Amino acid sequence: MSEIENVTWNYPTPMWFGLDRSLKIANALESLSMQNPLLVTDPDFSTNKNFTKIVELLKNNKIKHSISVSYTHLTLPTKA
Repeated sequence: MSEIENVTWNYPTPMWFGLDRSLKIANALESLSMQNPLLVTDPDFSTNKNFTKIVELLKNNKIKHSISVSYTHLTLPTKA
């Protein structure tokens, strides 16, 4: 079985990927000079354990943040 390698790439914005990379969220925000990140999600994902884990990591690191929970960022296709 192959392991997933932790990687970071920067197109168009920095993206951190890999197992438990969410544990490094404080480092990611610091490297981007971000002090008040906005988390955008939909109502169904807002209760997901991975999302709530990130929120708890922000709280535990005393990082001020905002959360937007909405379906308005989704667009349905329309017929011309």
